[in-house]
Amino acid sequence: MEGQVIVTVGGQTLVADARQFKTGSRGFYGSGKVTLTNGKRYQVSVNVVEIGSKPTNGAIPAPEISGNLVDLVLEASNGQ
Repeated sequence: MEGQVIVTVGGQTLVADARQFKTGSRGFYGSGKVTLTNGKRYQVSVNVVEIGSKPTNGAIPAPEISGNLVDLVLEASNGQ
């Protein structure tokens, strides 16, 4: 399986690599630590799952993830 997506959290980038999940679904997974503008550090995990990629008959399909980079930007709100 090839490919990555670049995930931006609070202006910092994490790389999520292509993955075939145990459920059979295809997508990307990444994790890391970021420091947000409030000065606090956070651990981040992200799953980007291709909708409809889970097999319906129980068989795990061949990977079909391309090597293109995609930007996914997540913004944290203050919540106060």
